[in-house]
Amino acid sequence: GLTIGGTIPVAQGGGLWEGVAHQIDGDPVLDVGAIYVFFLKKDEAAGNFTGTPFGRFAVDTSNRIQVVDARWTYLPVVAAITGLTIDDAAAKIQAATAQLAAPSPVPPP
Repeated sequence: GLTIGGTIPVAQGGGLWEGVAHQIDGDPVLDVGAIYVFFLKKDEAAGNFTGTPFGRFAVDTSNRIQVVDARWTYLPVVAAITGLTIDDAAAKIQAATAQLAAPSPVPPP
């Protein structure tokens, strides 16, 4: 299973074909050895995880989350965590998740 700080294999669309490098627009090629934060969804049937290009962030040398393609900065969730430390982003995400999970008050009839 997944563990904090663990390593998981990642496959990315694109690659080399007939000696020409191909990359999906808006999805820069991953740098081997770099640290990333991914927002993924588990595909229970296939047993793997999938994600979108705007759900991937690089972690810089000061441990701050950076968007990998500036085109995604207009998305509120991207803007909300870009520049935060991993710990601050995790706390912000946990707080938002708790709000989503909290039952909504039922208005009186």
